[in-house]
Amino acid sequence: MKQKVEDILRIPLLHYLILIVLIYFVVFFKLGSFSFRLWDESMFAVNAYEMKQSGNYMVPYFDGEVDWGNRKPLLLTWIQVGFIKLFGFSELTMRLPSAIAIASSILMLFHFLRNKIDLLFAWIASLILLTSVGYIGFHTGRTGDTDSLLSFFLLATCIYFLKWLMEDKTKFALISILFFSLAVMTKSFAAFLFIVPIIGFGLFFLRTKFFTLFKSPKFYIGVTFFVLSLVLVFYVREFYQPGFLKSTFTNDVARLSVEMQAHAQGWDFYLLSIFQDRFYIWTIPFLLGTIFCFQINNSEMKMIAFFALTIISLYLIMISVSTTKLYWYDMPIYPFLAAISALPIHLILQRFSIKKQVSISFALLFIFILPYRKMFYLAQSNTFSHGDKIEEASSIFLHDQLKNQQEENMTLYHYGYKGGVLCYKYLYAEKGKELRITYTPDFKSGEKVFVGNDSLTNYLVTHFPLDTLSVFENGLLVKIK
Repeated sequence: MKQKVEDILRIPLLHYLILIVLIYFVVFFKLGSFSFRLWDESMFAVNAYEMKQSGNYMVPYFDGEVDWGNRKPLLLTWIQVGFIKLFGFSELTMRLPSAIAIASSILMLFHFLRNKIDLLFAWIASLILLTSVGYIGFHTGRTGDTDSLLSFFLLATCIYFLKWLMEDKTKFALISILFFSLAVMTKSFAAFLFIVPIIGFGLFFLRTKFFTLFKSPKFYIGVTFFVLSLVLVFYVREFYQPGFLKSTFTNDVARLSVEMQAHAQGWDFYLLSIFQDRFYIWTIPFLLGTIFCFQINNSEMKMIAFFALTIISLYLIMISVSTTKLYWYDMPIYPFLAAISALPIHLILQRFSIKKQVSISFALLFIFILPYRKMFYLAQSNTFSHGDKIEEASSIFLHDQLKNQQEENMTLYHYGYKGGVLCYKYLYAEKGKELRITYTPDFKSGEKVFVGNDSLTNYLVTHFPLDTLSVFENGLLVKIK
């Protein structure tokens, strides 16, 4: 009986299917069950919806006006427009590109490590990545912004760069350049931070081989595609949106030395964020893994390990010296953190001579059951802090109305950033209902009004005769008499 189980577990396709199921319950399950709540997520959703409605695919619009707040390239927005055309406009649709990118990253890492090292190491690294809070969560794998897509393209860039170094096939260098070009088309300057560790590693360890690229026609095909991506990201955008280049360099490049939007942090911000929270449970394996790197005998495994350390260290240095810091900027290095953290676990299992497929499966289950369970509940909880509940009161209310099929014509008396409520205005329109958003108290008799701001609520109550229809935790639905 045990031999039959061993034979089944040796089927390669089975491992991919199991991993896909595990990914689904953390990344995709209940993906559209929470409201638009993040600045970037709602901004991209508004841009995508208005782009689809207007047919202007070169300039992002926000509430009918050119969006100067979104200076990122438009690749994600184009993908989201395609998803809207396929599946309609919804929270789920806007988040699917990010979720697919994260799932693809985990599967790509698994496939690469399985082929270059072994199946056990691939499973360990992939499960560590899948159970990393910094990789799966808000503003990462489960929200509709650029960081997931950027992380996928950068991981693919690095994997094919390593495949070129190991297999000496120029086509892999070409593919690496193509993926890097897509990363630039996703988040421009953020992608360039990976150039330093990639080129640095190639020049330091394999200088002679690195320079052979210049003799290959495929290399120049890749360079041509890269240059075209730069033209599309910067100069074509400038043609359709004059002033874009100045705005981009003034606001985005300046983040290195100037505090933007009150996001200045200390030099150790990312180290503390990673090892105290976002990668917390795997901190000790990672620290042990950095030591074990120097004891590896397998040449390919050693190259992967030192390449991962190069990416982690140089990228962290670059984002740490920047004045403006945001916690999700560290997202691209998590696959490399996972690879290093897998080293001691892999070594321990090998030292204990756990070679049978059944024994390995139970060992992995024992190690990862609690981290996976925690990640599952964390990903599904979608909890709001007290401050978020107050700030996002209108979006939460409108999301619940749509979820319960209680949407109706009404007015939203709103204050502050309106990306989230604009998303629901469009969702209401898709349902044939009108949601009017106003900053001014210009109400008419019989009008239904929702207000989720205390100061606006007090003004409404004291200046208008009204009937209270419903009282919510952080909002009020009334009818003007």
